[in-house]
Amino acid sequence: MGLGIVLLFWGIVGIVVATTAAAVLVAVVYLFDRRYGLVRPGWLLTAAAIPFASLGYVAAAFAVYAAYCEVVRDVDLGIGDSWRVPLGNGYRLVMIDTADQAFIESPTGLQLHFGLTRIGTAGDVIAGKDEHGLFVIDSRRHTEHAVASESGLGGIVPAAPASAGRLL
Repeated sequence: MGLGIVLLFWGIVGIVVATTAAAVLVAVVYLFDRRYGLVRPGWLLTAAAIPFASLGYVAAAFAVYAAYCEVVRDVDLGIGDSWRVPLGNGYRLVMIDTADQAFIESPTGLQLHFGLTRIGTAGDVIAGKDEHGLFVIDSRRHTEHAVASESGLGGIVPAAPASAGRLL
């Protein structure tokens, strides 16, 4: 599903849930007010408006989050058909539908290393494993080459803290 279809689906679900919640709240307020012999239209209107105001707040918060992801972080929202995450120096990890269809996109838009099964970064180096074997990309110099084994990565990948740069 594309982003528009996903947003339309959740918009419809939100309206249905807000309408149900509004009906329940109006009924509760009406029953309590009637019990005391004073039905206040303002309270009924407020009870009906609260779920829709909450839905509007969630929609606005999502719009701010979406703008932050796209403009500041350059990360995909994570809903819809594809996902993308920056790897540094214009390179991106891109997945379409599932992680089985992952590839690296170069700064020029070329699709590199389709069928990724493992990927990691350390400094300007991107290392990973695709359907053809291990590879290393120097994202600063825009060069890449194949590596025979994981032990061969030791001399190519710069030393990094334990939490960063591990090949996943």
